[in-house]
Parts: sequence; structure tokens; C-alpha cells
Amino acid sequence: MELHRSSEYNKIRMGKDYDGGYVIYDGLDYDVIIGCGISNDISFEDMFVDKYKCDSIVFDGTINKLPKSKFNHKWNKINVYQGTLDLLLKQYDKIFLKMDIEGSEWDFFKNVNLENVSQMVIEFHSGFKYPNIDMNILNKLQDTHYMIHIHPNNYRKKQYKIDDKLIHSVWEATYINKNLCNSIYKCNYEYNEELDMPNNPRKEDIKNMIV
Repeated sequence: MELHRSSEYNKIRMGKDYDGGYVIYDGLDYDVIIGCGISNDISFEDMFVDKYKCDSIVFDGTINKLPKSKFNHKWNKINVYQGTLDLLLKQYDKIFLKMDIEGSEWDFFKNVNLENVSQMVIEFHSGFKYPNIDMNILNKLQDTHYMIHIHPNNYRKKQYKIDDKLIHSVWEATYINKNLCNSIYKCNYEYNEELDMPNNPRKEDIKNMIV
């Protein structure tokens, strides 16, 4: 896991405060946002469509209806696993991918073509009822994308020490396609006081990851 920063883009926060919001790079154009894992919160997709004026396709097989929205999100009542999005990822050139699928992300990213994914946010889950951290998957993502933001989810306390890295058991990560970055450099983890906020507002946020 390597954290990077680009001088070409500025970070913004999208989605509601606390759980459900993510930090991304602004300044890109999109054909579609593909939102995987909605539950009772579609605030991220709503704000994204409002700002970038793109199509929205969402997936969640655990709900009976989408949360109320003024936007026309195309809902697929299925959960996402390996292969679910293979055809869809070929149909668009400029994709934003949001992935919060409660541990199934490890299986999904084993064999997927991400060349058309301009930017993505992923909530990784590990331990307890979830798979353990798979460093091969994390390294594979960095073949095509730079990780540009990371934030621990404070609903969980457990952390792992892997080599010289301190990784939280549930965390959010933002990636940008390497082809979209001309100016990029490695950086250390630093909590962003202006954009980061605790997922659980009743607990102090976590600020000590080492990537």
C-alpha cells in the first residue's frame, strides 16, 4: 500500500456527514457512477450526479426500494461479486466506481478490468465476519491506480500490523487511474482535518494509520 498525492487535483468530500461520505479528487469528467452497496443512504450518488451530470447505476440486493431521491438512479436488485460488472465496465469510458459491499470487495477485485475506471472509492472490511486483509489485492489495485486518500472507519477498533504498516480493520480508500496523473508523488498518511470525519460521530476518529 502506497499513498500518493497529485498537484493536478483538489480533494473534496461528497455524501452526507459522517458515515456515507467519501473524499475524492475533483476536476474529472464522468460518463457514469456505478454505486455498489446502497442500504438506506444514497447521498453520495445524489451529490455526485448533481455535480458531474452523469448517469447513475446502483446495485444492492439487500433492500426492497431505493432511498428517496430526486435523481433517476438505475437500480439493480442484486449484490456485486466477482464478474458482476464485467460487461458494464466495458460500456463506459469514464467511470466512477463506489464499492461498499461488506467484505465481498476482496473477491470482486481478484479478476476485474479497471482500465475505464477513472476514480473509485472502496470500503475495505477485514476480520470478524469478513475476510482477512489480502495484500495481493491491495497491490494489484496499485498496478492501474494510485491510492490518493485513506480513512479508517471508527465503528471498528481492531488494527493489524503488517510489516511496517498499521492498517485498520475497516477503512475507506480512494484511487485515481494512473493514466490521469502527470504529476504524482508518494506521501505519508496525514489525517485531513477539513475533510475527514468519524463514521460514528459518538466516537473519536482514528488518526494513526501507517501506509
